[in-house]
Amino acid sequence: MESCKNFVLWTSAAIAGAIVLAIGASAHIEPFWILASAAGIPGIVLAMRRVPAAFIPVLIFVSALKTRPSAGFTPGSVLTDPTFIAIVLLYGTVFLNILLVLSGSHEPSMRERFAGQARPVAAFCLFMAVVTFSFLYSPVHLYALEKLTKFAAISGVLFVAPLLLLRDKRDFRHFAWATLVLGLLTGAKVLLGIARPTLEVAAKYTAQGVAEQDVTRIGPGQLIGMTLLLLIFCHLLNWPFHRLVPTISAPFLVTALVASTSRGPLLSFALVLGISASIPKLRANLMSSKVMAFGIVALTLATLALALVWIEGTAARTKFETKKQELVQILTGSSAPSYTAGKRIEFYKHALIAISEKPWVGWGLGGWSFYYNHQDSRTYPHNIFMEVGTEQGMLGLAALFLFLAAMVLSLRTIWKDGRDFIFLIPILAFSFCVTLLSGDLDYNRALWMWCGVAIAASRVLKTRWNRELPPPPRFVRDSSLITRSNRAF
Repeated sequence: MESCKNFVLWTSAAIAGAIVLAIGASAHIEPFWILASAAGIPGIVLAMRRVPAAFIPVLIFVSALKTRPSAGFTPGSVLTDPTFIAIVLLYGTVFLNILLVLSGSHEPSMRERFAGQARPVAAFCLFMAVVTFSFLYSPVHLYALEKLTKFAAISGVLFVAPLLLLRDKRDFRHFAWATLVLGLLTGAKVLLGIARPTLEVAAKYTAQGVAEQDVTRIGPGQLIGMTLLLLIFCHLLNWPFHRLVPTISAPFLVTALVASTSRGPLLSFALVLGISASIPKLRANLMSSKVMAFGIVALTLATLALALVWIEGTAARTKFETKKQELVQILTGSSAPSYTAGKRIEFYKHALIAISEKPWVGWGLGGWSFYYNHQDSRTYPHNIFMEVGTEQGMLGLAALFLFLAAMVLSLRTIWKDGRDFIFLIPILAFSFCVTLLSGDLDYNRALWMWCGVAIAASRVLKTRWNRELPPPPRFVRDSSLITRSNRAF
């Protein structure tokens, strides 16, 4: 058994090293980097074997952590792009895990990893099939192809990978720690951007690679809010530094969340935390009151400190003032706010009109861009229901609601039996709230990843529950039959 595992691992490392050498030679990369990568591959393969779950969250954090946007699909730029590297690592981890399962040296089996979760998996596949079908009649080509490719290749593997790689509590603990570390790094980058906006590492770039002075970090804000909820509710993180880590990390993440200056993640986090704190079963999983007090103090101090930064910075001050005025307009009942919230309301109105014009199958993948902007560009209505309704119509909405209903069944199992996994409920609620305020199917990758994690947790609980069931009372029934036969005799 052990020799079979070693054979698969070393064979995989040899194949991966040969592929790196071949690609590096064809792309004319420096030999030093080729040899260094080939030498590090055995260690990476070993990490894929020992801590496979740690590679899952890298793919959703990499876009917020990398310092430059992708430079295009060329051999040299692709091989050095962090997003491509993260994709290769996750696919390699999944492939290696499947090889170990098929070789008979890895437990549980493929059938056991999907046991009892046919409904949500089938519902997700149906939704992806509807999205793929809408590509056939899309009025745009570049954006539709990019959207379909990323949704299938990235969101698809983020949904499936947890089902294969999260086998027990140890894997969930590796996943949670990797998420926390990546969230702290994202928070550090956001704070660096506030302290020194000209710093290249913390700069914000447009899709064309041009640095901009916009202080709003919507994507990092979503990731930080998600990490903060994980820290607050997840008991799997209470080892080995069960007091030190939350005490230091909670104020830091709260400060970074405020520093992202994104209202969507902030409001979603406040809403989910407030509702969760009012539910006894979730409130029982909250971190200690002392750490929560540290977080509240950090929130107050961060708001005051960042206000001083906004006063000094012209671009930041202007954006803060416009957002504050728009928030006042919304609270006073204005039906046409003047900034981004007003733009979203305009998006929703046009989306409803677009749905009414083509209600059944929609305008096709990326059709919102054609309907609203009359061009082939990446634009979306910043609401997942409006987006799906516009582009896939009632067919897409039905598939999406079917998937969400299947997810509710998985969450019911976690709610009933899973104190260790109940942290997934507020995190999924937060991720879902974010999809109602920003992003498109590809941008909201965290939602699909957390759905896969929740399904894996539900399967772990069901499998454990089935194994802990006592055997059928055959002896009792047999004894009763014997007793009745003796009486008859």
